[in-house]
Amino acid sequence: MTAVQAVRRRISEIARQTGLPVSIVRYYVEAGLLEADLCDEDIQATLRRARRIAHDLGVNMAGVEVILRLRRQVLDLQARVAQLEAELAAERACRRMRLRALHDDLVDAMWREIAEEGR
Repeated sequence: MTAVQAVRRRISEIARQTGLPVSIVRYYVEAGLLEADLCDEDIQATLRRARRIAHDLGVNMAGVEVILRLRRQVLDLQARVAQLEAELAAERACRRMRLRALHDDLVDAMWREIAEEGR
């Protein structure tokens, strides 16, 4: 089986599982909104979302494509924000530890100086 045949078979399988026409599934795959190697749950969730947008909101396929792309961008940005927040928290913790060490060194130096002045 060639790669093209495998993709066509996968598209047919996804269409059967979701109850959508093969043409719509193919459209979303060709538009890059679905990847044939995604797990079934991710594909079905994306197609359910697309169907809701189209049917409930009356949006055409091009509009659905734009909405799904924007959603993906928002999710990617949220993941990036979470990553940056984690990095920032780690950096803050590191700086707090260094500041605490500097504080302790300063206090020790002050006590040594006081002790030396008392002699």
